[in-house]
Amino acid sequence: MPASAWLGLSDAPGEATGLGPLDAWTCRDLAAQLAAGGSRTRWLVTLTGRGGQAVAHAAARAGPGPPGTRQEWLGKLRFDWLERGRCSHLRVVYRYQPDRGLRNLIRARHRTCTFPGCLRPPRPVISTIRFRTTRAAGHASATLPLLCRRHHHVKQADGWTLTQPEPGTLIWAAPHGRSYAVTPASYVV
Repeated sequence: MPASAWLGLSDAPGEATGLGPLDAWTCRDLAAQLAAGGSRTRWLVTLTGRGGQAVAHAAARAGPGPPGTRQEWLGKLRFDWLERGRCSHLRVVYRYQPDRGLRNLIRARHRTCTFPGCLRPPRPVISTIRFRTTRAAGHASATLPLLCRRHHHVKQADGWTLTQPEPGTLIWAAPHGRSYAVTPASYVV
């Protein structure tokens, strides 16, 4: 939900993963119930740029107070910034599955499967490159798309190729020669 809706400054709609758009009143009700839930709730905060695309992300166990109250806790969050342009590989992870922080960043950038036209929920984050068992193999934010189970298999099928010329921009090349570009999701509803 937009921070302005949480604070009661607007009635901008929010969104529930897997359900779609929700009006601001429903979002505030759900958020109030989660805030009252205690330490079992994880709070994920995504900052967006002018185009509505994610630019930074933070996670916290301690959440805010009820909607409409002062939110000093936002100032205490440590945001990780998404890379733009050319990937500098600052967040390389040398194992098969990336860590939670990197997975959260990738999910903030792309909220659904990144196959062209697919809106299914993604499965766990998996690399666009085949993971090698050498010490040189690693994952960075530029090599991690979100894919549903079906399109994870397509990525590995004969004739299909998937590249990322820059973080968040995916180019799918189909066996018949056509290419399809997928860009980061927008949070503007």
